[in-house]
Amino acid sequence: MTYLLLFAAIVANGIQSTVFKGCSEKNKNINTYAYTGLVALFSMLFFVVASKGKFEFDPGSAIYSAAFALCYILSVLGNAKAIECGPLSLSTLVIQCSLIIPTMYGFVILKEEISVFAKIGIALIFLCLILVNPGGKSGKIPAKWYVWVIMSFIGNGMCSTVQKMQQLKFDGAYKTEFMITALLIVFAVMTVLGLIKKEGQTKGIVKYAAAQGVSNGVLNMLVMVLTALLPTAVLFPAVLSGGMIIAFIASVTVFKERLTVRQYIGYGIGVVSVILSSL
Repeated sequence: MTYLLLFAAIVANGIQSTVFKGCSEKNKNINTYAYTGLVALFSMLFFVVASKGKFEFDPGSAIYSAAFALCYILSVLGNAKAIECGPLSLSTLVIQCSLIIPTMYGFVILKEEISVFAKIGIALIFLCLILVNPGGKSGKIPAKWYVWVIMSFIGNGMCSTVQKMQQLKFDGAYKTEFMITALLIVFAVMTVLGLIKKEGQTKGIVKYAAAQGVSNGVLNMLVMVLTALLPTAVLFPAVLSGGMIIAFIASVTVFKERLTVRQYIGYGIGVVSVILSSL
C-alpha cells in the first residue's frame, strides 16, 4: 500500500508538471494570471475537503502563509510562462533542480549535515544546468524563457524553504491551515491581477487548472503521509526524479520536443543529481 501511494505521488507530480503544456497547446494566448489563480483555488479546495472542516490557526503563522503565497505565485506563474514560450522538458528540469535552495538553507542557516551524495548531487546540478542551456544552435528559445524559468526556480525552491521554516516555528502544527490560507491569498491576488491585466483568454482553461490544482494538492497531501512511512532518502528522490521522467516522456512523445545530444546528457545528469541531492 505504501508503494502504491508513492506511485500516486510520482504520477501527481508528473501531472502538475505537464498539464499546462497541454492547455497552452489547445488554447493559445492564455490569461496566465487567471490560470494561476484557478490552480490555487482547486488546490485549496482539495485541502479544505481533506481537513474535514477542522481549522485551527495561529495568527503568527499568517506571515509564513503570505511569504509562501508570494513564492507560490512566482513558481506557478513562472512555470506557466516558461512552458508557454519554451520546452516543457528543460523547464521542468531546471525548476525541479530548485531543491538546491532548501538544501542550502538547511546547510547554511540550520547547520544541518549534508551527505557526500548530496554534495555530489549539488555539484552535478550546476553541470546539468550548463549542459541543458539552450544557447548556440538551439537558441530558438526566446530570452524571456530564461527570466520566467529563473523566477519559477527561485519561487519553487523558496516554497519548500518557507514550508520548512513554518513547520520548525510551530513544531509541525497547522500544516493544512497554513496551506489553505496561503492558497486563498494566491487565489485572491491572481484573480485581481487577471481582471486588471485582461490579457489572453480564459475559455477552456478551467479543466486544466483543476487537474493541476488537484494534482498539486494530492502531491502535497501524499508527501505529508509518506514522510511517516518511508525514509526521506527514498521518498524525495523517487517523487522528484519520477516527475521529471514523466515530464520528459510527455515532452518527447506527446509534444514532439527535440533536444540536442548535449541536452539529453544534461537531462540524464539532472535526474541523477536530483536523486543524489535528496539522499
